[in-house]
Amino acid sequence: MLSEQEQKNKDLVAEFWAYVMKQEVNPEKFKEFFSETNFTEHHQFGQGDGFEGLMKRFTWVFKAFPNFDIEVKSILADGDMVACRYVDKGVFAGEFLGMQPTGKPYVLDGMHFFRLEDGKIVEHWANVNDIQMFFQIGVLDQVVASMNAQAI
Repeated sequence: MLSEQEQKNKDLVAEFWAYVMKQEVNPEKFKEFFSETNFTEHHQFGQGDGFEGLMKRFTWVFKAFPNFDIEVKSILADGDMVACRYVDKGVFAGEFLGMQPTGKPYVLDGMHFFRLEDGKIVEHWANVNDIQMFFQIGVLDQVVASMNAQAI
């Protein structure tokens, strides 16, 4: 049985996912879920850390994959941690990380982990098969070429 705080944490993450489906980047609304001063993102695409980096990332994602759908399969809470398993479906319809849209769809399984303090998300990790998504949307060669260029 969950403690009262674990249930509150689980509910906050569920509310966050429901808000994400609206595809709005409203910093005031995001402040209801995330710590504005103490947030660390562990799954980055160069957007930077902290609350500002979070806003930047969601702006990119919503523009690149408008009308995506996330189906939350399960949410579990344990202490200050909340885990979420989901299926994400969408179409690559806007620029993303300098890559032009292909109009190709993707379906992706993933897991997100959140650590909460004082009723706010302060850390986030994601276990997402980005390579699978890049393959499905037809940009894997561009990603590999970019990675190779950076390694030289």
